[in-house]
Amino acid sequence: MIKAKEALTESSNDIKGALAWLEKDMQMTGAKKASKVSDREAKEGGVAVCIVTDGVPASSTTDSQQQGVRFSPITLAARAGIVELNCETDFVGRNEIFQGLLADLAHTVALFPTLAIDDSISSSSSSQEMIDIPIPQLLEFPLIPKPTKEGEGSKSAPKTVGNAILDVVSRLGERIHLARASSLSNVAAPPADAPRRSESPQTSTPWFVASSFAHGSSSTQSTEGPQVSIGKVGSLLLTRIQRPDKASGSVNETSLPFLRSLTRSLARQAAGMPTRSIEPAGIAEDAEESLYSQSFIMRLAASKLPGEVLDSSEPTVKQVLQAWGSAWSGKESSGDSIHVTAMRRWQLGEPFEIKN
Repeated sequence: MIKAKEALTESSNDIKGALAWLEKDMQMTGAKKASKVSDREAKEGGVAVCIVTDGVPASSTTDSQQQGVRFSPITLAARAGIVELNCETDFVGRNEIFQGLLADLAHTVALFPTLAIDDSISSSSSSQEMIDIPIPQLLEFPLIPKPTKEGEGSKSAPKTVGNAILDVVSRLGERIHLARASSLSNVAAPPADAPRRSESPQTSTPWFVASSFAHGSSSTQSTEGPQVSIGKVGSLLLTRIQRPDKASGSVNETSLPFLRSLTRSLARQAAGMPTRSIEPAGIAEDAEESLYSQSFIMRLAASKLPGEVLDSSEPTVKQVLQAWGSAWSGKESSGDSIHVTAMRRWQLGEPFEIKN
């Protein structure tokens, strides 16, 4: 109340001016508090993952009963991000204000490669599909709040990521530290003029599907709009799925839920197990920390395709992908039909190498 009166006095009772004064004062207060607590240890908080679009194609029901489902030639590219935000205590880490900031940060990170003016964070190679975002650059980027309802975002004044963090510091009084952030990049959707399967089945463009999972805490997932999950452990995976040709493939509208369930299972597996790599890098690496070498214990039953045949009662992730790929493509799979191309699996407070 005292601040409100001071704001009105300083702005000659102009409401907009008073709001601007309060915003500036909050930033100054946050900066002062951040400076005072900068030496404190901050290892609590959360890991958030956001999927804006997962890359699974939309379908058209035109002639679906006679010719099978036609997939839209314009498939939205996968857009997703993962971020770790630290604070001092678990109490603040579970606070609604802190978790709201964390969700907004994950949403911003998911869109960062698409909207950033500076191309230095983009990959120089089209084969790179996930990037680590430089934190100093992200702090200067506008915060893009996660929509709370369809078509509805935050009505507050625009602010940078850094200023948004300072605002929360001024409200909660703890050190808040943006530890790391990664996002999908260079994952282009098939262009509108790309050959369709019926025109050129041999050169069909694969789909890249994003999946995520957060383990150990709350979830803010919704049925519509960007999907955000927050936990103590978070995973973000990108999976390449080769589209089968028209003659042998069994892809139709009913098969897409199987695809989403499988990629979701892969994200659950990566988060639920101590996963450090997709495939073993060498004989010295512990197989239990390689996704493909692990028993696929986190697999969802809804991901099993009709016709899928497994020779083992406890198959590894790699064996499941080979069997699933064979059922998906309609022919023996060598592992090319479906493959995890990129992965981030982060645990809150763990040591990590700064690559920026």
